[in-house]
Amino acid sequence: IAAPIPVIFHLVASVPYCLLGIGQFLPSFRTAHPDWHRKSGYLLVITGIVSALSGLWMTHFYSFPESLQGTLLYVVRLLVGVAMIAFILLGLSTIFKKQVARHKAWMIRAYALGQGAGTQVFVAIPWLLTVGEPSGLTRDLLMSLAWVINLFVAEVVIRRSQRGTTGKLQTA
Repeated sequence: IAAPIPVIFHLVASVPYCLLGIGQFLPSFRTAHPDWHRKSGYLLVITGIVSALSGLWMTHFYSFPESLQGTLLYVVRLLVGVAMIAFILLGLSTIFKKQVARHKAWMIRAYALGQGAGTQVFVAIPWLLTVGEPSGLTRDLLMSLAWVINLFVAEVVIRRSQRGTTGKLQTA
């Protein structure tokens, strides 16, 4: 409440990143509307980076009680924010080099990190219903687990998309 600016930036950037990002990964839509893919992609680069930077801003400068953010979650949030920015920039760099498969892989990874909050809900609800509200290290571990799950799923999706008709992994 005392410093709402990063929260506003985070929300204004994260909502379009999460919603518009869905269309980027639909092959039929992407193929049918390449101009939309390209133009919205530039917007997604900006919103993704703003989302990550504002997340880093809140993580570092907001004072959270230990029960809501311990050292583990603090470090993981910093790593996720930096990694998301790096993945977006790598994705942008590779498409400029016409490396489409690498571009797709980096953007899938960045999007997976951006979806962390959604997965955190699904990870925390079973714990909440069976054990009670998580706090401290348990909360840190559950929240961190969501990003691990998202990156694991992203890597599975990337590997499947890189398989050719022979079923062997293509090098991208």
